[in-house]
Amino acid sequence: MTCIKAHPAAVFGFIAPFWIITLFPFFRRIFIKGGGAALAAAELIGLFIIFLQAYLRARALEIEITETRLVIKKGVFIKGETVIKKHNVSCLSFKTNPILWLLSAETVSIDTEAGKKHKSEHKMLIKRADATALRSALGLCEGIKSFKMGAKRVTLMAAAVSSAAVGVLVAVPAINRIGRVLDKSFAGKIIETVRSGALFSSAFAAISLLFLFFYAVSFIFLLIRNISMQIGLTAETIYIGAGIFPRRRTYFKKESVGSIVLEQRPIIRLSGRYIIKVGVAGYGGRRDDSVIVPVARKSEVEPFLRHIFSLERPNGGITPARHLKYRFIRWRMLFSAAVPAAIYFLGCAFPVLWPLSAPLSVIILISLLYFLSLGFLNSRTARLSKSGDYLFAAGVSGFRVKEFFCRRERVGMFLIRRYPTDIRKKTAILKIETRNENSEKMKVKYISYLAAQEYCKGFWKQQ
Repeated sequence: MTCIKAHPAAVFGFIAPFWIITLFPFFRRIFIKGGGAALAAAELIGLFIIFLQAYLRARALEIEITETRLVIKKGVFIKGETVIKKHNVSCLSFKTNPILWLLSAETVSIDTEAGKKHKSEHKMLIKRADATALRSALGLCEGIKSFKMGAKRVTLMAAAVSSAAVGVLVAVPAINRIGRVLDKSFAGKIIETVRSGALFSSAFAAISLLFLFFYAVSFIFLLIRNISMQIGLTAETIYIGAGIFPRRRTYFKKESVGSIVLEQRPIIRLSGRYIIKVGVAGYGGRRDDSVIVPVARKSEVEPFLRHIFSLERPNGGITPARHLKYRFIRWRMLFSAAVPAAIYFLGCAFPVLWPLSAPLSVIILISLLYFLSLGFLNSRTARLSKSGDYLFAAGVSGFRVKEFFCRRERVGMFLIRRYPTDIRKKTAILKIETRNENSEKMKVKYISYLAAQEYCKGFWKQQ
């Protein structure tokens, strides 16, 4: 049996929640004069308790490794033990930064299918040598050969995946902290500047600049996070490394992969390339980190699928009837006509909004026309089929073109939905949802209702 203890620096992780309290004596001496010996003694006792609980909690952390399981122990007064079968570990991640590198330490995250969405189940700061021992014990580091993904691939992926919304999530916390330090409201300052017109000639320019700013923040964040990306392969294991400082390394077994997605976002689609993503508990999260190949050319997709997962795109399958193409575009056509018109009349009704109506109508119309083209594409590419032990589905999801593979035992459920038109036309919308914490979803629209039923019945019979 091997026993891995927490790194001594783990003590600081348990002190961190109380950092403001540890600084109280320092600030008291600057801003509050006096207080007497009793207050000083209370401060020392409080600091002693904080450091003692941190020390005891760090000492109690350990991972026991046997031939078949991991036992994660923690707790001082209330002891806790988590027992995990080695085979059930879906993902093992290691993160480091300049400080941890100098301390010869790494933060390890251990995940299983039973974990919470977008949150690591077990985190622990351990020595670098112990990290190597843990990987060896789980058979995740022997014989891995890494292949670097070029900077162009990572840059194109970051440009395609980035969004102003992600930029807001990344930038706003930092902006708020700066605002607290300066004792000013950043949002109020922006509104005041826009109203005064001192910086922007129009509200549209202000909104456009803010949108570009947050998009740039998102792009830079994702580029730094995924720079120097590499993938390593063995017969059973996949290794993903990305970033510089901080850098993360993730190991998972191929059998832990529940789904594979070939995705085309607008920028990627224009270049005729794909992003290859996987569904593994503990890998990825809210910011599209589940990528294993940042950008693949059309000619590279089949070799990647064959080499990594022994998969091929299937031929044939269940497709929508050709005479139903109008159903893929009818609502898109309606929105393409109605939304710009609504914005125009809104500008007429409220003249103060008029400077925004024309450029906003053009942008929305271009987006809706692209959305309309995806409707035509979906009518031609929507398909439901099988590829060995994998379910295969293709179609359009929002602004994304997707091809979706899901391991048979990882399919969580089928949902067959029929609207009044579907009942008359004997069609259905089939929704597939995977059985893992990331819960990847896929819809195949307007296929034959009877064919969808037969597919679901046959699919479960084969298990």
